[in-house]
Amino acid sequence: MPVVPAAYLPLFTILLGAGQLLQLLWTAALVGGMLFSLVVLLQAQRHRDPLRMGCARELSRRLPANGLFGPLYWLLAAVNLAAVYSRYRPPFLTPPFLGSALVLLAGALTLLFFYRRLLHRQRSAGIPLLVGTAGLLLLLGTLVLFACGGAALLNPEYWPHLDYNPLHFLSWNALARLLLFLALALPLSGAALLSGSQSAPPDLQPYLVRRGMLLAVPGLLLLPPGVLFVLVTLPVIARTPLGALLSAAALLVALPLCLQLCHRLREGRDLAGRPLLAAVTLIVLLVGLGDVLSREQVWADGTVLARQTVSAGAEQQPAVPVAQPVGPGAQLFREHCAVCHRFDKRLVGPPLLEVLPRYRGRSDALQQFIRQPVKRDPDYPAMPALELRQEEIAALAAYLLDRLEQH
Repeated sequence: MPVVPAAYLPLFTILLGAGQLLQLLWTAALVGGMLFSLVVLLQAQRHRDPLRMGCARELSRRLPANGLFGPLYWLLAAVNLAAVYSRYRPPFLTPPFLGSALVLLAGALTLLFFYRRLLHRQRSAGIPLLVGTAGLLLLLGTLVLFACGGAALLNPEYWPHLDYNPLHFLSWNALARLLLFLALALPLSGAALLSGSQSAPPDLQPYLVRRGMLLAVPGLLLLPPGVLFVLVTLPVIARTPLGALLSAAALLVALPLCLQLCHRLREGRDLAGRPLLAAVTLIVLLVGLGDVLSREQVWADGTVLARQTVSAGAEQQPAVPVAQPVGPGAQLFREHCAVCHRFDKRLVGPPLLEVLPRYRGRSDALQQFIRQPVKRDPDYPAMPALELRQEEIAALAAYLLDRLEQH
């Protein structure tokens, strides 16, 4: 898949962001609606309550995975993954990663489709409950992959090491993104339930309205700590003032909305569904747009360009004979360091000519830093451990100090 030409990058980035925001809204409504439907179905089975059973069936009709929506949702996810690969070329988007995500998603959507059909054809809730739970677990597994991949996109210093250290996929930012998504799914599903309650059977409308309001409140309460958790765990290179401003705007919308919902619940009064749905949709879009800006900030700092120059340069550049440095240290630098470092300019890390002079005549200190990196400059992300052998560390340190003397 070719790299996107520079002339089309702005338009491509806008379309990619729009596609991902649409997928975010769709997924949040699907996860929240499915979770609530299973909870109501479990209560219906436990209490043998026909009202709750009818509510669970009504909720299943409203899941955004019925009919053509399921294949269209899967296709949107596949297109977004392909667009991310074309735009950023992250090495972790390998066939196993893509295949796992798309197969899990296809399995989840298939099970959710059968969940709806079984729920309407069987009187007992046992089999639909098992099928729906399996579908929801597969969907959550897909979300874990997406959250880890999204966090890895913001940490390009880990890209060269993901092939042999998959633990770099697991990060606090990935966990924060997943929890924030779940916090957004609850109010969005509650607002959608409240908005669509008017078309439900009359005997179900009061139950749906009340449960929709109760579903929205916990998500809105979890939103501030979720947003803060994501902002704190963002890499320094991905932090933008505009992204923080969008997060603050989302919280400013959520706070009065939560207070109004709590007030209406306490007084036993209903809240109009469409204004609530519009406000929660705005919150989700603001948070999602902030994430898109964080990712583009990484691009703006030259990270992806650096990686493309190193790992895919042969694909983009004409074959011109170039004298390459000789020696194990130079080879190690190209394989492990060149993605994030240049000698004369900033990429992910600082220019090496600015930091190496402190190690002149101190090869042991440089080797110790390579062996166990320590974060020293708040303007740059922490350097990961390279997991090299001692002889490789010594060769790399010798190469760096030799290049320093040549300048």
